[in-house]
Amino acid sequence: MDDPEARMEQILGRRLEESPPKFASLNDVPADLVDDARRLPGVLKHLFLQRYFDISARFDIQTFVQDVVDGYEDPRRWQLGRVLYPSFAADELLVRNVPSILAVLDPSTDEKWQRFPPERTAWERRQGYAGAPSVVRPTLDYRWQEPPHVRTFAQSGAGELEPVADIDIATRRWVASRVAGAIPIEERRLAWRDPSELLSSAFPEVVDVSDDALTAVNALLAEEELLSDEHTEIPGFRGPDEWYAGRLRGGAGSPSRR
Repeated sequence: MDDPEARMEQILGRRLEESPPKFASLNDVPADLVDDARRLPGVLKHLFLQRYFDISARFDIQTFVQDVVDGYEDPRRWQLGRVLYPSFAADELLVRNVPSILAVLDPSTDEKWQRFPPERTAWERRQGYAGAPSVVRPTLDYRWQEPPHVRTFAQSGAGELEPVADIDIATRRWVASRVAGAIPIEERRLAWRDPSELLSSAFPEVVDVSDDALTAVNALLAEEELLSDEHTEIPGFRGPDEWYAGRLRGGAGSPSRR
């Protein structure tokens, strides 16, 4: 039997609709249709669900089948809710102040800031979300398109976020971490006593470093100079908050160590 719809009808034991309804979102697929899809083998699951959507949904249907039809996720909650974080290269962060970095997320005044955990594995793999400031948008679904300089995770797959007490400090820490990740460790250690030398050497195209970025870089270099190797956190998340608030006593170059 080569006719897929005839095969579906045979397995389901009923006639398929001649003009099936079209759903706007995969979250709207009713439970009985999900159950029908589960009864079908292989590609027939996809072809069955495709009848209820425009062809543009074909790639999303593949993921839906994997997560909901085969994985038994709740279709009403599938891919619902996004965690947004800013996405900039290190040299771009150096010329931006904190408000302009966060502005790409279009935050509301009542939104709660959080951050991704500053995990070493993610940082060593140059993953920009490590330690990044973030906001949770629970109503965004899989159809939402990322604007420039914004990246997202599905809320269900983002893991546990950390609370943020001071978004300026949290963002400067992330900037410092991104800068450190872009500089070879040998070069960072050679130039750490002079922030301007480090920046001109590692980021020669950056001319006008923002005040927030300069605070972040000074704190980063103080971490290298003043903290012992017992501090195992990733760069940018080792020193105290006061350094990233711009209150660095004595600045880099002090002989004292902790």
